[in-house]
Amino acid sequence: MRLQSIMGVQTWNSIRALDFLTSLPDVDAKRIGITGGSGGGTQTIVLGAIDDRPVVSFPQGMVSTDMQGGCPCENCNLLRVDTGNVELAGLFAPRPIAMTGANDWTSEIQTKGYPELQKLYGLYDKPEDVFCVSYLQFGHNYNYVTRRVMYHWFNKHLGLGYKEPIVEKDYQLLTDEQVHVWDDEHPAPEAGVAHEVKLLKAIDDASKKQLEKLIADAEDPAATFKKIHGEAIKSIIIHGLPKSDDLEREKVKKVARDGYIEFGDILRNKVTGAELPLVSLFPTEQEWNKTVVIWLSGEGNAGLYDAEGKLNATIQKLLSTGSSIISADLLYQGEFLKEGKSVESQRLATTTNRAVSAYTFCYNHTLFSHRVHDALSLISFVANDEHEPNAILLIGAAGAGPVAATARAIAGSVIDIAFIDTKGFRFADITKYSHPEFFPGAIKYGDLPGILALNAPHPLVITGESKLPALVKQIYGEGGKVILTPTFDSAFSTN
Repeated sequence: MRLQSIMGVQTWNSIRALDFLTSLPDVDAKRIGITGGSGGGTQTIVLGAIDDRPVVSFPQGMVSTDMQGGCPCENCNLLRVDTGNVELAGLFAPRPIAMTGANDWTSEIQTKGYPELQKLYGLYDKPEDVFCVSYLQFGHNYNYVTRRVMYHWFNKHLGLGYKEPIVEKDYQLLTDEQVHVWDDEHPAPEAGVAHEVKLLKAIDDASKKQLEKLIADAEDPAATFKKIHGEAIKSIIIHGLPKSDDLEREKVKKVARDGYIEFGDILRNKVTGAELPLVSLFPTEQEWNKTVVIWLSGEGNAGLYDAEGKLNATIQKLLSTGSSIISADLLYQGEFLKEGKSVESQRLATTTNRAVSAYTFCYNHTLFSHRVHDALSLISFVANDEHEPNAILLIGAAGAGPVAATARAIAGSVIDIAFIDTKGFRFADITKYSHPEFFPGAIKYGDLPGILALNAPHPLVITGESKLPALVKQIYGEGGKVILTPTFDSAFSTN
């Protein structure tokens, strides 16, 4: 949740290798090419995407719409959610890039990936600067046939001046001693678990100091915080508030109760395919006050009711004020569950015996993100309702506080007041990535207090904390619209 990974360390090493290479007096820093095969091909793709210094690239064996990388060093959380290696390779555009296909996961590159890259380079009027040829008679490789293509590509785009075709010559293999770096004069650095822990802590400390300095040195610290941390959280969640046209409601039931009408509906997001079972309560003993309360509970729609199946006391109070209430079963709540049992862990990739979170969350949204998406769909549905409410309140109760706080941080002023019961939760307390609240990046960007702070400057009521988190207090500032109350009921009464 600090966004640390083996792949990240390797990518950092790739950047530092470029730093070293371009510092050498006999290197033309304006003529740098990068290449690698298999895992090296993945690193070539990623380095080319984030570093402007390479001017030509040849990522071999990994540009594909199929398998994207089998090693932990090729996968990190969030990297390929809703995207993949073809698009990542495309980030090198308009600089020249080439590759080959083989009888592996790149076997269909000529029809799945290469045409899209050609279209991309066509937008830059440089269709000749992307190239792919397939040699399906070979398996996964970086053999001479492939290297011959690479030699031509680099010779052309780096202006090396070699006569073509470039033919490899026999050469003397270096001895083990010659290829080894570490010796008595240059001893190997530390290794092992203790060193890895030390390294990760150093990376985390450096990240914290960098973020803290950016905010402290800013002319407007709160605005800078929201720009850096807010955009980071939005990037991690990926989906924002859906458009009203992307949502559709299916009416299921309408039942007159004592003092209110209960509606049952299905809310569909036509873009993502998500479906949410909704329960809406509309007061009949009081005139509707044009306020809608969005009730998010860790129990889903069941959180509206007590153990006897009656509306809980807080819901009854809300109805008595003339407010209407709407709730939803977020993913793996309520109607999504067998026998109503709450989930204690989320689904993980099981095709490998290497326990790495990135094998699942490099490619898939976490359950936490899915629930935030659901909450945002519900918020958009209410905000665009034909009855045009004057005020929308968001309540995160019974374990739904983190999801509600994150959704509000993204929705902003669409929510007039948010009431968040944190129950003292912190992402840092999670010890397993199968945990339902596992959220990559959460700790790096301030944990739950950071997300609560991103609700600024909009009105926020917090309960479940012994004191107002320092980060929340800092970002809201003196006189900010944030209140800390001891209990959930007292929190709502402050409205």
